[in-house]
Amino acid sequence: MTNELYDDTRPCAAAGRCAARTDKGPARTPRVFCDADRTRIHDALKALPGLHYDLHRALGERAATTSNGRPSAKPTPSLPIRIDLADLAHQIRETLLGWEERVRDVAGLPDAPARGVRPGVVLDRAVRILTRRLDALLALAPAAMTRPRADGADGWEYPDLDGADAGLEVLALVHRCRSALGLTRAPQLLSAPCEHCGLALIERLDGAAGMDDAATCTGCGHHYPPAEYAALAARVLHACTQGADR
Repeated sequence: MTNELYDDTRPCAAAGRCAARTDKGPARTPRVFCDADRTRIHDALKALPGLHYDLHRALGERAATTSNGRPSAKPTPSLPIRIDLADLAHQIRETLLGWEERVRDVAGLPDAPARGVRPGVVLDRAVRILTRRLDALLALAPAAMTRPRADGADGWEYPDLDGADAGLEVLALVHRCRSALGLTRAPQLLSAPCEHCGLALIERLDGAAGMDDAATCTGCGHHYPPAEYAALAARVLHACTQGADR
C-alpha cells in the first residue's frame, strides 16, 4: 500500500503558471494554491489600488471648448480618452467588491458601507478585507457571481465562481493592468545554454508580480524551479566575471 492513498494534496490551482511548478507539473498543496502562489495573490491584491490609480491618471481628459474654440468656463464632465482603461478600472472595482461581499458573508462581517465615497477609498477597504482574510477568500465554495459576457457582447452572465477563480482573477487583473499601462516586458532570455538540451533558450516570463523567479527552456521544455534557475544564473555570472578578469 503506497502513501498515495493517504495523499491529501492536490495540484495548485495556478496550473501551468504555478510559481513552484516542476517538470512533473504544478506543486501539490493541501490548499487551493501553493504557498508561492498564495504570496503572489496577496502581493497582487496589494498592488491593485496603485494600478487602479495609475489607470485613472492615464485616462486623460479633454477640455471643453466653446464654438469659437476657446476653453469653456462651464463645468462639464471630463471625457475619458482611453475607454479601455476606464473599463478596466471599473472591472477592478466591481470584481474586488464582489469578492469582498462574499468574504464578509462567510466571515460573519457586517455588510460593506454604501458606495457613496471615492472609488479609491472603496478599493482600499476591499483590499484590506481580502488580504486580511485571504485564506477565507481562496477557500470560497462555488456561487453565482455577475461577470461581463465572455464573448464580448453587451450584457452579463452569472457563472459559479469559487476561491480558485478569485485568485486567478486577481492575478489576471494585475497582468491586464500592467499590459494596459505598458509595464509588461518581453520574456527575458538567459545567455547560457540549457543544461539538458544545450540550446540558449532559457526564458523567464513577466508575470503579475514582475519577472518570474522560475524559468523554462523553450527548446526542450525543461522547467527550472526558482532555486535551480538562481543557481544556474549564479554560475553564468561567475563564468562571465572570471572571463572578464582574464
